[in-house]
This record gives sequence, structure tokens and C-alpha cells, in this order.
Amino acid sequence: MEVMTLECRADRLFGRHVDLARLRERASHTGMTAIVGAPQIGKSWVLMELARQLDREVEQPWLVGFTRSPRGAQDPLLQVVSDLYQRWLADAGAWARVKAVWGQQKEKMLPAFVKFVGNLTEKSAKLLPVLGEVGGAAIRESLEGLIAAREDLRTGRLVLSRLEYTQALELVNSVLRIAERRIALVMDQWEETRDLDNQCNAFRDFLREPEQWPGCHIFLGVRLGTDAANALRDLCIEYPGTACIYPLFAVRDRETEGAS
Repeated sequence: MEVMTLECRADRLFGRHVDLARLRERASHTGMTAIVGAPQIGKSWVLMELARQLDREVEQPWLVGFTRSPRGAQDPLLQVVSDLYQRWLADAGAWARVKAVWGQQKEKMLPAFVKFVGNLTEKSAKLLPVLGEVGGAAIRESLEGLIAAREDLRTGRLVLSRLEYTQALELVNSVLRIAERRIALVMDQWEETRDLDNQCNAFRDFLREPEQWPGCHIFLGVRLGTDAANALRDLCIEYPGTACIYPLFAVRDRETEGAS
């Protein structure tokens, strides 16, 4: 999975300024927001522009993880955490700070992050001639190494289990501690994920203990009328306020809503 460019789409988002302002307000609090709408209503465009604006925030930019699930995606949570790390460590200054903290406090760090940085340090030393640059392939391999279940002897390919909730918590919290910036995890087309139950269970754990994720907000783009949208609606009923459905209407309907 390559890091997706957060393309500026402001010129194609006529009438969505109110939606973006409301979603940015949601981003300032720990929680989860599911943007639900009909096909072709503009969910992907809104999520992309939201991610870009948060990433470019002048006063205090967010660190953003962004993924768009292909059909039958195995684990969007792994994808979005991988993207978060790639964007974060693409900055040589961020990688230098990670290594400094690693050298001083690795005995006190959470196990998942210790294993990730240990693997990444070995890979980057071998793969990268320029100190301070971290390759996306090395990051992906290190994260996948955390959850490798076994090696498929017939195909020789690595078979991966899903990213466990505790691993995701440790990895994201490590970024929060070291970078000292808020985090937005943005997952578009989330209804395409293969294992809705496990993903919903991870979100339920997240919503049950939001104090463990200070400064982190999850955004999901979901097609209206899908099993995924129904599952997220149930989560929002279970955790009102912390989780919410944000319905995305056609622009003319949004204008009518605002006038009512």
C-alpha cells in the first residue's frame, strides 16, 4: 500500500464548507465519526479535503493516517496505522526524534512500538544509504512483522492476522507521546472491509475507553444502506456523543436543511 497524496479538492467541493467545518470541530475531540451517504454523494471528496486541511493546519497540524479500502479489504485498521507511520516518519526530523527517544527510553516503551522500531532500525540501516530517511516498504514490513501469523509454505507468502486492538493502541499512543500532535485516522469506503465484526469490536474498545486515546479521532466513509452503516449506527446508539453518524446529503438538501 502506497501513501496516498492528500490532493487539494477545495475547488470541487462547492457547498461543502459547512460540512467540513462541522467535521473539523469533531476532530478536536477524541471519538469516531461515520460519514454516511448515498453513492456518488461526495463522501470521498469530503474525507480527502478534511484530511488535507487537518494535515495543513497552520497553528497545530494533525498527524493523519488515510486509507481507502479496496473491495474485500482484510484490515483497514492496519492500513491506516501503516499510513500514519509512513507520513509521520517521512519527515527526517521525526525519525531523528524517534531514534533519540528510543535510545533513552526503550526499556519503558510499549512492547509493540519497541518491536516496530527495532525492526525498522535494522531494515533502514540495510536499505537506506541516507541517515534520517525511512522507506515506506521498511515501515510496512515492520508493522506487518508485528502481526505475522505464519508463513504459507506453499506460496512462500506471509499470512497476516489482523492488527489487534492493543497493538493499535500502543502504536498510535507512541506517536501521540513522541510527536505531541493530535491524530486523525481516516478510512474511506469502510463498507468494503471483509471482517466487519472484528473491526467493530476494535471500535467498541476504542469508544469504551476514549481516555486511552487522547487527541485521536477516527473518521469513516460509509455507503448508506450497507451492513457497515447499520453496524456503525448501533455503535453510535451504544456510545452517544463519542460516536456519531454524520449524514452527508446532496448539496441542495444541505442548503434546505440549513434553512429549516
